[in-house]
Amino acid sequence: MSMNLQYTDISDSKLQVVRADGLVLEEVSMAKASLKRVNLSGAQISNATLAGAKLASCDLSDVEITDCELAGFKINGVLVTELLKRM
Repeated sequence: MSMNLQYTDISDSKLQVVRADGLVLEEVSMAKASLKRVNLSGAQISNATLAGAKLASCDLSDVEITDCELAGFKINGVLVTELLKRM
């Protein structure tokens, strides 16, 4: 099944047990969204704003971060910029 939800406002909605493999999100605001038990393996995220986002108990195996602003980015409370200086 394919749906086009262009110009749709689903603010404050709750989606549970949803299959969305191959979903394309473009120019979408998900500010303050809560993503729990979500499978994003193989996902491609580009030109996105994750400022202020919090990731906890996530599997970040094989994650690649390129050409991203890292100011204030912390892993377990340690600034990544400080870790990179040590390399």
